[in-house]
Amino acid sequence: MISARGVARAAVLAAVAVMVAGVGQEVGAVSTFATGVSGNNVVGYYFGTDGSGPYCYLYDTSSSTYTILNVPGASFAGATGVYGNTVVGNCGDSPEVRSGFLYDASSSSYTILDVLGASRTSATAVYGSIVVGFYDDSSSVRHGFLYDASNSNYTIFNVPGASATALTGVSGNNIVGDYWVSGVKYGFLYDGSNYTTLMLSGAGATPLGVSGNSVVGYYHGGWGPHGFLYDASSSNYTILDPPGASLGEATGVEGNSIVGFYDDSSGGRYGFLYDASSSNYTILDAPGAVIRGTAATGVSGNNIVGDYYSGGWHGFLYDGSTYTALNAPEPPPGPGPSAVPEPASVVCGLIGFGMIGRYLKKRRSA
Repeated sequence: MISARGVARAAVLAAVAVMVAGVGQEVGAVSTFATGVSGNNVVGYYFGTDGSGPYCYLYDTSSSTYTILNVPGASFAGATGVYGNTVVGNCGDSPEVRSGFLYDASSSSYTILDVLGASRTSATAVYGSIVVGFYDDSSSVRHGFLYDASNSNYTIFNVPGASATALTGVSGNNIVGDYWVSGVKYGFLYDGSNYTTLMLSGAGATPLGVSGNSVVGYYHGGWGPHGFLYDASSSNYTILDPPGASLGEATGVEGNSIVGFYDDSSGGRYGFLYDASSSNYTILDAPGAVIRGTAATGVSGNNIVGDYYSGGWHGFLYDGSTYTALNAPEPPPGPGPSAVPEPASVVCGLIGFGMIGRYLKKRRSA
């Protein structure tokens, strides 16, 4: 099930992907996006200067080396999450994304994720051996799924009373996602036995990440989105609006560290790091970023990743003191992904639910 809002976003994404393919960068691929980090491993996707792609990459911060993930049988691929040496993402053939995948960097092995009877399967997050995501059945009804890589078993998730369910994050026994009732979307937290609906200001909140008992994401208050932190141990919400913010989202969490982005009153975009133990914000502004600005997407220890615009789209890694630009290498000539024929279907499938709004708003602020 895709809402009218989702359809509108997909239409804009088509234009975004086409425009991205025509923007040059100083080195490497035409556009590189970072979608996750775990320890020294950064993952994401990128486009070639000829408009080909998306391609999926794994970047090792300890050696400054890129590994391009060529999923067997796929023409397109992009990573949505990483935990240790395990990468998950989505892939497919032209022009549609049809399957999720799991890549084990320790053995360089791939597992294609296809729920039995699904017309499309999308992986959104990973924790240990557990992968979560969503799939559409033959009747185009959306369901959540959990895949346990230790025994290759799938578990189907449907929030009671919901017409559709999608899982977007996992940490231990805690799973977060979205569900729909009568066309209205709500966020939820599932702790292994109970579902908790996530709502702020009378509207459903959209969870984008979970770590232990901490859930982060955004909700709509007024005319734009605002970030939030939900503490499941106390059932308390904290609104995440850095000083001067007019709107924003919290996109990633690990322990007490939350990252995201916000727009100020002049339309400039900045990333942020919020320390929940001290309630302090650190503003992230990648060197050379123009008004399209900086947005953080993931955090692991001292490492923060995200995207910024400076003569083209770049990923970035920030280790607490130094920014490193991430520009995946230009793909080698020969067989591989060709120019994107239907970028809306490809990119929407690759980046999943929560990340679509972030990229659209980045473009609008240009």
